[in-house]
Parts: sequence; structure tokens; C-alpha cells
Amino acid sequence: MTKVQYSDVVSSLKNLGLCKGDLVFITADLLQVGYFPGSKSKTYTKWLEILEDVVGSEGTIIAASYTATTLRFSKEKIIFTRDSPTTSGAFSKIILSSDKAVRSGHPTNSYAGIGPLAQEILSPQDSTGLSYDPIGRIIALGGKNLMLGTIDAMNAPMVLHYVQEIAGYTKKHPLAGFSQAFYKKDDGVHRFVRTDVGGCSSGAIYLYGFLLRSKKTNFGFVGSAPSIVVDAKESFDIVHDIFSQNRHLTYCNDYSCVSCYGRFSNGLFKCFRCYVLNFYKLIKRGFKK
Repeated sequence: MTKVQYSDVVSSLKNLGLCKGDLVFITADLLQVGYFPGSKSKTYTKWLEILEDVVGSEGTIIAASYTATTLRFSKEKIIFTRDSPTTSGAFSKIILSSDKAVRSGHPTNSYAGIGPLAQEILSPQDSTGLSYDPIGRIIALGGKNLMLGTIDAMNAPMVLHYVQEIAGYTKKHPLAGFSQAFYKKDDGVHRFVRTDVGGCSSGAIYLYGFLLRSKKTNFGFVGSAPSIVVDAKESFDIVHDIFSQNRHLTYCNDYSCVSCYGRFSNGLFKCFRCYVLNFYKLIKRGFKK
């Protein structure tokens, strides 16, 4: 197998439609790409150089930088700060490793970014906002979404959870209100209870066929990673229409999924089956232990 080179990654990203000055939200599975020039610190540095090469200093890169939570009323205190470790993967760590990075102040669902628009997009999001508000600003500013090796059953296009948010769906998640974190303000440490939760991402795999029909969606490989670049506004319109007409198209096939099937709005039978399946899993896990 030919080793993936710096120039290969840069040319592939440009061929997907990324340009100087672009605003782009990125999800990435770097293992899929296969570009590792050396140590972790060198890899981080080279990826930042790649982004600079592709979108330039006039471009803006945004990524999710979510952080850990505990169950509500837990005695453990996880205090969110600018330097809290992210649970959103290696690419988020790369962004946060830069001295130029801006991070929003949301205690559980922060975002990080580099570039001239990062402050405008991220600074409004704090403990008073919702989890996916920055996505709306990316759409309004004409951004793009790069899914770098994340076209799979684990990741969703950038716009899905924002569509769910504006539909009020995230506020009605069965697990909304069950997790917490803490954050600092001038007058001390405050508790934050997350009252909005994004839907399941696994069902999003059914959306890609619709997105690939768009003339503003480009598909290709970056290294070994199948990837797409989609226009934020175009993809928002497509996913919003699908979700408005039949949100069940975004559901996964796991009938024990609380996010997809644990809502009373799905009907009593589906809801009852979901929680019975979860109870069975708990019992089975207990016997194994």
C-alpha cells in the first residue's frame, strides 16, 4: 500500500471543493485517512499546516469539542474550562492544540475553531444556549461540511442535530435533564444541567443518498478515507425537508435505541418494546458480571 503523503491530502481536499477563504465544519476519522507523519505532536502540526494550505489564513475551521458529563445530582464535579479535554476525537484535539484556537463556553457541547470567523460563530454559545447553536451560524455564513472518513453509521451530517434542535426534538429527548457539568463564572462555580440532547446519529446513514443527489455535494477519497464536502445551506434544506415530512427516515434499526424509539410520540407499543429491550440488556449484563 502506498504511503499517504502531505501533498496527497492537500490535493484531495482541494479536489473535494475546499478553497481559500472557506468556512468549514469538519468531522474526521484520521485513522481512515492514514496520514501519520511521525509523533503525535508532529501529526498535529502537519494537520494544522494542511488546513492552512487548503483554506488559508482567511479561512475558518470549526469542529465539535464536546466534554465529559456526569449523571445529574452526582457528587462528582466535572468543571468545564477552556482547556477541558474533549471527547470528540483526535481532530478536535488538533484544533485545540493551536494557540489560535477559539472555544465556545458551552459546558457540555462546546465547539472549537481557528480563523477570522471563529469568534463570531463560537463566542455567543455559553451555558444559556442550546447544544447546536453554532451550526446555525455556520449555515447563515455560507459554510461547508467536510466529513473526512466519517461517512458511516456512527456519524451524522453537520446539520442533522441542528434540524432536530429547531424542531424542538432535542428538548424532548428521553435523556434530556439527566446529565450535568459545572462551569466557572466570576461569582463562582455553577451547575449546568443539559436539557437538550441530539438524536441518534446511526440513522443518518440513510441521508447520504439524498445528499449525493445535490450538485453541491462532492464525494471522493482523502488518503484511504471516503469523504464528502457538502454545502451547509443546501444540506440543511434537504435534511430539514426529510425530517419535517417523515422523521422516522432518520431512525436507526436498533429497537432498543432510546433516542429513536423511547419517545411516547412513537406510540406506546414501540416505546414499551424499547424499554423492555433495555431492561433485558441490563439483566443480561448483570448475569455476565
